[in-house]
Amino acid sequence: MRTIRTIGVIVLTVIVCGLMGACSSDDEDGSENIHPIVGTWWIYDGDGDYTETTFKDDMTCIYKEYEGDSGRVKYLDYGRYMIDNHDLFIWWDDEDEVYHDTFTINGNKMTTRDGVWKRK
Repeated sequence: MRTIRTIGVIVLTVIVCGLMGACSSDDEDGSENIHPIVGTWWIYDGDGDYTETTFKDDMTCIYKEYEGDSGRVKYLDYGRYMIDNHDLFIWWDDEDEVYHDTFTINGNKMTTRDGVWKRK
């Protein structure tokens, strides 16, 4: 009887320790570590048109090209992206090639080869 009780206490101790270990004190406020690129960025092309790219935290993105002040979308594409340090890789649905660019983010500005993007 004593052996069964001892085994029961050990099993209960292992279960309680396992449950307590599953609890984490990280992110107690519900916030997650989201990459600074997540959000909507836009850039003007100089002719009055502008483009907007939205990077979502699920590693998908949306690209929109607008026509001047009309706000009419001229081009729309969806894709998936990956970040490796300061390298950005995008697989657009409408293209066969992978888009690759380097970027840096400083506050609400992202600098790429295309120019300086602003956070919307």
